[in-house]
Amino acid sequence: MRQLTEYVIDAVMEQAARWWHTGLQVQISVNVSARDLLDSALPDQLEAGLSRFRLPPEAIQLEVTERILMGDQAYTHETIKALAALGVPLALDDFGTGYSSFIRLQRLAASEVKIDASFVQRLSSSEDDERIVRSIVDLVRSLGLRSVAEGVETEEVALKLTGMGCDMGQGWLFGRPMAPADATVWLRERVGVQEAEYVEI
Repeated sequence: MRQLTEYVIDAVMEQAARWWHTGLQVQISVNVSARDLLDSALPDQLEAGLSRFRLPPEAIQLEVTERILMGDQAYTHETIKALAALGVPLALDDFGTGYSSFIRLQRLAASEVKIDASFVQRLSSSEDDERIVRSIVDLVRSLGLRSVAEGVETEEVALKLTGMGCDMGQGWLFGRPMAPADATVWLRERVGVQEAEYVEI
């Protein structure tokens, strides 16, 4: 697993460098496991890659599922502190599906919370899910973090999220998975149009 993570991060940094050094300054998110996030080799790999490809820390964001909030290691582990010192942003993925407390969320050095698609996709048909999403958006804002809704597939849902004050959306409404060459064309057509867009690999 460590070798796979190392390979993916290197590939992502190489692609990020191609974009950043040609004027496409977009952040790329990389999904990592809790075990990856607590791996002492991770900060060194990121620091070396950022230096080699001449990238700022914000070019890369690490995404980990909400489950990491369940253990105390996330708040005391030296790797988390090293990543924070390096300036690489951390996002919590699939938020709302676990049982983590809001106090734990506040204690973790995250910059972004991604609201799970299972709630987002039922916004138009479920008042309960609408209340849950609105509550998460309000909570995230009160903590000074960025909210991202996953699984946005219709204009109706996008408009509801905008009305709630959700910062960003991710989903097929905005784009399907694509190869780097196609993503480059897609980004060049849209750069400067919507500041909140980013590509996830």
